[in-house]
Amino acid sequence: MVALKIAVAASLLLSASPVEADPYFGDVRQAVLRHSAGNGGVHFSTRTRERMYDILSTETSAGAFRFNRSGIARSDVTYIGDDGFGTSRVRIVTIGRRSYTRATSLSRKPLSAKWKDFGTYGGGFHYAADVISGVNPAFLDLIEPDASAGVPGGEMDGVPTTLYTGFVDVPGFATTLAGVRFSLDPDSVGGRVTWRLWAGPDDLPRRFTASIIWDLAGIKESNETVNLTTFYKRWDTRVEIKAPPGKFVVKAW
Repeated sequence: MVALKIAVAASLLLSASPVEADPYFGDVRQAVLRHSAGNGGVHFSTRTRERMYDILSTETSAGAFRFNRSGIARSDVTYIGDDGFGTSRVRIVTIGRRSYTRATSLSRKPLSAKWKDFGTYGGGFHYAADVISGVNPAFLDLIEPDASAGVPGGEMDGVPTTLYTGFVDVPGFATTLAGVRFSLDPDSVGGRVTWRLWAGPDDLPRRFTASIIWDLAGIKESNETVNLTTFYKRWDTRVEIKAPPGKFVVKAW
């Protein structure tokens, strides 16, 4: 009788054990928000390929972001672009809404000792809440409702990842140096974003890809496409981003 009671009790404990749920994409957004609230940062690298009509352009960018509760508060990014006519490199430091730029050679040597101060007019440099990005909480909000449950995504940077996928139709797009921006304005020209995001054990993004297609003129022949891949690294490091020394800064105009 005692043995039977023990067996029944064990059976009840097992049946009451919680069933492990599939990884949930909302956890990624919450992890990014927690990291932002702690004024954390991250290093990243992005490769972007854009095709408009028959013109193909490529761009790579690498640098670091510093967050606050509102999102990306500071950035230090170097861009290398090739539009088929030549290659250029530019470094942009943005503190709040103020941006400073300096052109450099392909060997990263500055072409000038002076930085150009764009003040608060360099809106295209800002990583605002409308940029399609794996670390933008507003974009993560937009794609969360139709995101897949997580599946094993393989190992990245020595840690296992969870892969989430999905797509979202967006009323409007615009291209800026900071990236493709999305708009919910129904009078804009939009399209579809098909995306994938790999998150680490801490739910923070490690890789993000997006294929963006929109119709610029209402006819198929005018479609523009942008494909981007971003890697995020060193979430656990302190990121310090400062404005250039005043003696090296001149007004952009």
